[in-house]
Amino acid sequence: MLRPAVPLACLVILVPGWMARGQQEDDIPALVRLLKDKEPGIRDKAVLALAQHGPKAAPAVPGLIEVLKDEKADIRGHAAYALGQIGAEAKAAIPALAAALKDKDAHVRRLAVDALGRIGVTATDAVPHLVAALSDEDLGPRAADALGRIGAAAKGAVPALVAALQKPATRPYAAFALGKLGALGLPALREASTNKDTDVRIDAVIALGMIGPEAVPTLAAALKDKEVDVRLNAVSTLTKMGTDAKIAVPALAEALKDPDDEIRFRVARALGSLGAEAKDAIKALEEAKNDKDKKVQQAAADALERIRGK
Repeated sequence: MLRPAVPLACLVILVPGWMARGQQEDDIPALVRLLKDKEPGIRDKAVLALAQHGPKAAPAVPGLIEVLKDEKADIRGHAAYALGQIGAEAKAAIPALAAALKDKDAHVRRLAVDALGRIGVTATDAVPHLVAALSDEDLGPRAADALGRIGAAAKGAVPALVAALQKPATRPYAAFALGKLGALGLPALREASTNKDTDVRIDAVIALGMIGPEAVPTLAAALKDKEVDVRLNAVSTLTKMGTDAKIAVPALAEALKDPDDEIRFRVARALGSLGAEAKDAIKALEEAKNDKDKKVQQAAADALERIRGK
């Protein structure tokens, strides 16, 4: 079975239509003043309005940091959300957002994790806190996603992400994060692609597709995995990589002999998608035109036409 790409672990705040329209940058000072209003409803609307400005609301960061201490959990959560919408310009909020990971309200904690991820590469100071959150059953998937967004600056999180691969709840997110780390995540994903757990191997081959040509030899090796689902996902990943996967042509040609009909069919299509880059597979595709499965026969014929430029 082909496994879908892991969804991003983020939360969406629905903002009233009137708030999303007509926001002007010169509204920001007035909205910042409203963050201290005695009425919770007004404070909340001000926070959400600031979120709509995105990075332009950077001058509001100090005020939003204070709102993370608001007595109302909804307002604290919305403040974290607004800081995430501001993104890299909210770097000064990292310590406060890290502290919010221990907020008594679960929704606030989730939004704080998401915000740290949205701040991205500048959120290096948050890495130890996000690593700690990986062990939390609720926050773990979001923490892994946030570490992936931070990217290479989160290289210190690799051992913890590898450990998270062993936990079903966080495994796909941890693999995805390792994929986002690029070359830094390659050794860990290469090892995970041979893990005794089939699900770990599947998530590894999917994530390897994010790394690029360096990951192709590992994916080519996965075409010989004992489990059909691992092989199937390896073919799918190589196909999505386009011409980056051209060095896998010999392995794909060999996979035209796979015992599974669906895999042979998808391999033929993958070779066809490479066009002239798959010329070394012509002999194997000619043989596949006599495959016992008609779908494979047709896919092989179509691939040969594409390779030959007809």
